[in-house]
Amino acid sequence: MTKDKSDVPPRDAERRRTARVRLTLPVRVNVTNRGTLVDLSEGGALLLVGRAYDVGKQIPVAVEAATGTVHLAARVVRCVATAARPQQATPGDASYYVAVEFLALPSGAADALQQLLEQDDGRTVFWRRP
Repeated sequence: MTKDKSDVPPRDAERRRTARVRLTLPVRVNVTNRGTLVDLSEGGALLLVGRAYDVGKQIPVAVEAATGTVHLAARVVRCVATAARPQQATPGDASYYVAVEFLALPSGAADALQQLLEQDDGRTVFWRRP
């Protein structure tokens, strides 16, 4: 049986469902672990933090915006060390990119997230095709 290739998306097709916006804001993970927000969408974010998190772990993320702190519940979907050899780094030296997807958002958090995304100013970095 031969599959019709017109139904197969290109290999490099964007998997994201929503636009991502580059934003550099301070974040806290698990209350005490500080980091930086790299980009943000309605469905998730990319964080740069000083420790690794297990994929699948649910974590609280607090984005510290000028208008106040936005508290979000998230699940880790990817964690990648930025150092070439993280095992040789001292604890304060290691950095990790942690991709998270947001879990059910209370209405106040959803509204605050939308306000952050509306501050785009042309920083949208990619968009999933409908």
